[in-house]
Amino acid sequence: MLWTGGWDSTFHVLKVVLKEGGRVEPVYVIDEERRSTAHEELAMAAIRDGLAAHGAGAAARLLPTRVIRRASIEVSPRIARLYEAGVDRFSIGSQYEWLAALSEQDGMSGLEVSWEKPNKTATEFYRTFLPLLVSSADGRVLGHDLGGHDAFELFRNFRFPNLDYTKWEMWDCAEQHGFLPLMQLTWFCHRPRSGRPCGRCTPCHYTVIGGLARRLPLRARWRWLSRHVRRWIRDPDGGFW
Repeated sequence: MLWTGGWDSTFHVLKVVLKEGGRVEPVYVIDEERRSTAHEELAMAAIRDGLAAHGAGAAARLLPTRVIRRASIEVSPRIARLYEAGVDRFSIGSQYEWLAALSEQDGMSGLEVSWEKPNKTATEFYRTFLPLLVSSADGRVLGHDLGGHDAFELFRNFRFPNLDYTKWEMWDCAEQHGFLPLMQLTWFCHRPRSGRPCGRCTPCHYTVIGGLARRLPLRARWRWLSRHVRRWIRDPDGGFW
């Protein structure tokens, strides 16, 4: 299971460990180009420490994290071709190229990726890709029908266990099952400013539109709002989001 110390992946980790009583072996990829690495590592350490309050059994079910450096992941020509074909048609994050390469390189045939339930702002990629997923015992996986988009083979080795939850629904579930305080230790911003969320990066944006703007400091919320107001003024037909 991929774990970054962020809201979505931490929810799945804690849901399995505390609600379902299962074991989790997290995988964390250190991306040397991301400014948030130290914050993510601190968040994961704090969550582990806090998990001890739920009993030794719970803490033991969260196995040691397997740490992989992004620089050690070799992207095969096949993965590179699939990724290039995908970005020619859709907006696909660059991380999925090296995560697909990792799953291929290390034989991770069921690497769990914690995407949330899409909302009204879902991109064309999500609207096209998600209907192609089929249910499995451990979350949704890519079916055999790719809808004519061979590039979606990039996601063949992934499982998507969180697609029944929005961020707000994750909040409710965590509160109901007693692990909301641990969820509030998570870190999501990719470009922190003075050690606090920036309000401008993609994870900050999705935190706001997911209903959790309260997790951003006031200045970061103002940055997010002013950016989107300016964008809406320039292009009213493009929508506020």
